Amino acid sequence: MRLLIIPDKFKGSMTSEEVYQSFKQGVEKVISDASFHFVKASDGGDGFLDAISTYRECDEIEMETLDPLGRKISSYYLYDQKNESAYIELANSSGMELLEPSERNASLTSTYGSGQQINDAIKRGAKKVYVGLGGSATNDGGTGIANALGFEFTDTKGHSLEPIGKNLSQIQDIRNPRK
Repeated sequence: MRLLIIPDKFKGSMTSEEVYQSFKQGVEKVISDASFHFVKASDGGDGFLDAISTYRECDEIEMETLDPLGRKISSYYLYDQKNESAYIELANSSGMELLEPSERNASLTSTYGSGQQINDAIKRGAKKVYVGLGGSATNDGGTGIANALGFEFTDTKGHSLEPIGKNLSQIQDIRNPRK
């Protein structure tokens, strides 16, 4: 029997490799002639970049970004020069794991830090940007990313709005930097 195993991690308990090894050991106890093929996968959250780097030759680009609450952090993304593609893990700059449980309030957080990474990748020449969206601590509708790319969101009086979840209902206009 041939088995293809493509597990994600079991967050907080096992990596995808450990899930695979556990599955393999269990099956081998009852099917002695089983053969296995393991594919490292991710749901787009924590571990997305690890899965990508397993199968693609990319440079790790380290940079300073902002966490979901606007504090400076060190983060990274992957850049594939050959294919002019970047891989961004939203959880790296905008993720739940970056916050203490008491800080987790989706109405006050932003994806701005992930937008900084996207902007950096575009400046490096990325023609395609792939974003793993899992593990997010935000619910800003992507306004943080857009703001980091130069878009401005204003209310009915023309005042700029901070790109956080609680301000979504107040957006009256979106100013495109390219117009």
